[in-house]
Amino acid sequence: MPEWIIRLIETPEEMDSVQELQRLVWPGSETEVIPAHALLAVVHNGGLLLGAFVNEKLVGAAWGFPGFYSTPDGPRLKHCSHILAVHPEWRDSGLGFGLKRAQWQMVRHQGLDLITWTYDPLLSRNAHLNIAKLGAVCNTYRRSEYGDMRDGLNVGLPSDRFQVDWWVNTRRVEHRLSRRRRPALALIISWLRMFP
Repeated sequence: MPEWIIRLIETPEEMDSVQELQRLVWPGSETEVIPAHALLAVVHNGGLLLGAFVNEKLVGAAWGFPGFYSTPDGPRLKHCSHILAVHPEWRDSGLGFGLKRAQWQMVRHQGLDLITWTYDPLLSRNAHLNIAKLGAVCNTYRRSEYGDMRDGLNVGLPSDRFQVDWWVNTRRVEHRLSRRRRPALALIISWLRMFP
């Protein structure tokens, strides 16, 4: 497969392709598609819309906006990541990880230290990306987070979700997202020597 290029999406002309990608990823979701004007308003007011392109065709997108979380000292600004959409032909290619990595870089550049999002607890593919690969932490279970959903993936199912916290400046996350090679696990090598 050819390589993708990730860049910001900021113009009205590009929003149609974002809407088409939403329809493809969540079939039957015509009423659930985030309108172009809402995507654009968020982007023009501190939100991020990142697109992954192959030969100028949109094959993935990550969209989020500023929000707040509570601390003992009062509310603090965070980034709320709401959409991670990957074209079906590009699933399991690393594209979702690439989009989240780009989001991580942009949010850190904005001076924020937390990104949150939700995912379906029944989708192991999402759990693997969010927890194992990205280093997000889950300690919140939200019942019926989105109410009744009508898209082809969610119709008739409860919209219970895990919320993850992605502390973008931690060593845990930095280690998972850096491009440096990881050393072999000495523990495994030692264990294998014990049992020839």
